Amino acid sequence: MILKKEFLTLAILIMVSSAMNAQSLPVNGDFEKWGSTKVPSSWRDDFKDQDSLFSKSTDAFSGIYALKMIFVPQKPNDNRRITSKPMNLEVGKYSFSCYLKGEGQVRYVAFTKGKEKTGSKNTEFNRIGIPAIGNVVTNEWKKYTLTIEIQLAGEYHLNFGINAAGGSKAPALLMDNVSISKL
Repeated sequence: MILKKEFLTLAILIMVSSAMNAQSLPVNGDFEKWGSTKVPSSWRDDFKDQDSLFSKSTDAFSGIYALKMIFVPQKPNDNRRITSKPMNLEVGKYSFSCYLKGEGQVRYVAFTKGKEKTGSKNTEFNRIGIPAIGNVVTNEWKKYTLTIEIQLAGEYHLNFGINAAGGSKAPALLMDNVSISKL
């Protein structure tokens, strides 16, 4: 009887420990942690040679901060990317969700394997979320949910292809609470 209790206690401790050590994906998807750069911790701006288009906003869906994307200077078909820290993904379908507010266009949301090139086309190494988000024009926070299917297990980055809202007086596009879960 005592051995059974000890085994049950050990099993519960292992489950609780695993749950506490489980990391939500992507790392810092709530954009609450910021370092000395203009992008959130565990994220990178793929256009380091340009003035940063990304910054911290206190107009958050939840928590204290959100990611603010403002396009200066704005020009036709302005396209910028922000990329997450790599994460290990298994083969299967994943649910991606985020909250957006403001004005802009999300051309694509993609999981890109390793150091492969990201883009708006589905390939073996660059998996695009469906349905596409597209144009965003909203004064209220709106949740967007996509499905992304991974065909090869491995290390992936989450990438957003963002276009300018158009016009120098366009409001910023805000993003918050990015999350990924396996279906």
